[in-house]
Formats: sequence, C-alpha cells, structure tokens
Amino acid sequence: EPSLMGVYLNAGLYPNSVHDEYDDTLPMFPMTTWGKNIDNRMMTKYGINIYDCLVYLFGVDTETARDVRRAWYTEMSRLVEEAYFQQISDYCNSVGLPFSGHILLEDDIRLHPMFEGNYFSLLRHMHYPGIDMLHSIPEIVYDMAFTPKLVSSIAFNYGRAHVMSEVSAHSQGGKVTDDQMLCSQLLQYAYGVDTFTSYYGENVMDKEKYNKYNRCIGAVDENMKGGDFTSIALYYPYNTIAENTTTGIDGLIKDGDMVKVKNACADGLMKVVKELNDNQAVYHFVDLELLEKSDTSEGFIDMPLYNGVFFESLLIPPCTLTDREKDVISRMRYDGVHVYFAEDFGFTADGTDAIICLGIGDAVRAAQSEGKPFRVAGDHKGVAALYRNGNLLLVNAENRDKTITVDMGSDTIDVYDPLNDDYIFAERNGNAVSFTLKAYAAVIVK
Repeated sequence: EPSLMGVYLNAGLYPNSVHDEYDDTLPMFPMTTWGKNIDNRMMTKYGINIYDCLVYLFGVDTETARDVRRAWYTEMSRLVEEAYFQQISDYCNSVGLPFSGHILLEDDIRLHPMFEGNYFSLLRHMHYPGIDMLHSIPEIVYDMAFTPKLVSSIAFNYGRAHVMSEVSAHSQGGKVTDDQMLCSQLLQYAYGVDTFTSYYGENVMDKEKYNKYNRCIGAVDENMKGGDFTSIALYYPYNTIAENTTTGIDGLIKDGDMVKVKNACADGLMKVVKELNDNQAVYHFVDLELLEKSDTSEGFIDMPLYNGVFFESLLIPPCTLTDREKDVISRMRYDGVHVYFAEDFGFTADGTDAIICLGIGDAVRAAQSEGKPFRVAGDHKGVAALYRNGNLLLVNAENRDKTITVDMGSDTIDVYDPLNDDYIFAERNGNAVSFTLKAYAAVIVK
C-alpha cells in the first residue's frame, strides 16, 4: 500500500520523533512532499523554478499557479511510480512472482494527486491490480462502483489477466447478512473484479453455505471470464483535480474556490458513473496518456499496444480541459470519433470540438446509443451489469425483487441462476425475456 499518506496523516503511524509535549498554541504549518533533486527535475522537465513557485503549491488561483500544480503532481506521480510500483514490479518479474495489492484512499479522486498520483501510471505495473472494499452493504458497494471500475479499467487497458479485491465488512463491524456478503462480491465482479481475498473470517456461516457461495462465484466466473466488450471510454479527469489541489490549511491560505472546483469535478464524475451504471452501460476509464497514444484514424479509438482495446466513443465528465486534452479531442473529432462532453456543475466544453450535451443524462444517453448489443428495461436502476462473450451478468444491489426485461437480439436466450445452479422462468416476447431478479441476487442471461 505505498502512499505519501504519512506526510499528511502521520498520527500513530510512526514513533514520535519530536519529544516536546504537544502544544496547540503553535500554528499548523502547511507542508508538501519533498526530496533531493526535485528542483532539478521540475526545471529540466517543465522549465519551472520550483523555489520561485512554492507558494502556488499552497494556494493562489491563477492560470500560472494551476499550471505549476498540474506539473508538480504529474512529477510527484512519476516519482511514486519510479520509487515503488515500477521497482516492485521489476523485482517480481525477475523472480517470477505476481505483483498485486491496492492503493490507500482509492475511492475518492480528490485525494489521488496528493497521496499517490495518477492511478493509471501506478497500477499498470501490477500484474493483478487491486482494491480494498471495506463495505458489504450492496447498496453502498453499488454507489462505490468508481473504485473497482477504475482499477479494472486499468487492468483492461493494459492487458492484465486479473483484478483483485480485499473484501470485508470492516465498515459495518462485520454485522452484515450472508446474502449481503455474497451480493457485495458479485457486484464487484460486475465491475471487473474476479479475484477475492476474503477477510470475512472462517466461521461466519456454516460450511455448506460457504461451499454454495463459493460455487456461485465460480459459476459466474466460468460463464463470464474472457474478453470484455466495451463501447464507451470514460475520461479520468486527473488534471482538473491536480491543478486545484493545494496543501494550504483552511484559515491560513484561502483556497475556497479551488476546493469548490475540485469538489464539483468529483461530484460530476460520480454522477456520470451512477448514470452509466443505472443504465447498464458498457464502459471503461481511460486517461490522457492512453488517449494520446491511441489510433483514431478509422473513426474509433484503437489502442493496439494494450491488448487490442478499442472504444467507439469518448465520454468526458464535467471538468476543465488543458490544451493537451483539447488537442486530443480535436484529433478524434477530425477522425470521426464521437466525443461527448457532459456540461454540468459549472463546467463547459468551450474551445473544443466535442459534441456538447447539456447535462449528464443527455451525455450518457448519447454515448449509450452506439454499439450496445443488449437492452435492459423495467426496474433496472440499482442493477449492475457486465457483458462478456455474449453473456450478460446482472446483479441486484437492492433488497427487493425487481422485474427485468432483457433484449439481446436472439430468441434463444435463457436466464441462469448461479447460486442455485439452475435456470429460472422467463416470459418470452420475441427477442426479449422478462423475469424476476430476486433481492441481492444475480443472474446470467445467455
């Protein structure tokens, strides 16, 4: 769990090296990460004399200050990548060990620049990128889809075979039902996780139920493993967060406007993810480096260096856009790629060639209209979906039964219950089937 967290949240992590008694009359001074040769790296790579610009790391809302912070956190991310992730990966490769794990504070994009960096740059070095899911309330896990979806997207784009999750009910003190535990794992599977490290304990249910639940996850994996189908590339707005991240302490340096921009970007991203999931969209995150390396000459986003991945459209959540990002959008639009920008939370796509959609819902609906091989109707909000190899996994995150209709363009589809290893009744109407999706349950339509 390599992180810069100790720089900022050090209480109890290490022995106190200052032996004076704590004195709350002393002011809390802001701090930033530092190390030897950082000044030379900033000058060599970005032409920035960091000593002349230190104040920008702690505040100041100007274009120059934002440029400095964006460069600073880009370099901090590279340093963490070089010092931890790349070295660990190189060592594991040399001795034949798979490298897995997760990053602290992964669930909130507002914390990424300060504590680690760009998650794509870091987790691409893991053989099995992972997360730590501390919740086992399905409704909460559904709303926290950003974490597993981001990490599984990195694995997808870089051709990694597995995605790991440390699963527990830590945040609930272990007080969850057996069905909630199983559903929480199935939801994560729908978001791209396929390997579970259990912290539930060995005696929370009887052996027969353990076996049944394990067989259920195994049956899901047997039916759903293989190549992903995807149509939407969802942009990871790291730069907006980075350029508005300061280490100023409230009251010492006023950074209220930057905090508002950062919060608006994060809230907009979460709303986009929720809208995509509520509509069973097929999507993965991408970052700027991946987009810059992509080939769009055929009218879609082709990433041939990374497992033959391609996307039909790019969806940009509410955020600010740098010149580099605008250049990518212009190139894609010139090549005929559909690029949708969700104008919301005060963000606009002025100065770009993106197809502007007024509101997140409109942007998601526009991106959804391209290439999706199935349709889900009925009471489908709160239902997670994963489509692979012609099979569709649906997981009900709510504690109530739902009536669902699925159209996959075939009149021979069936609905499989992986928990009971049986097919359930479905009413057929042409290429569509309607059925009851039980509370906290999963089915595979195939």
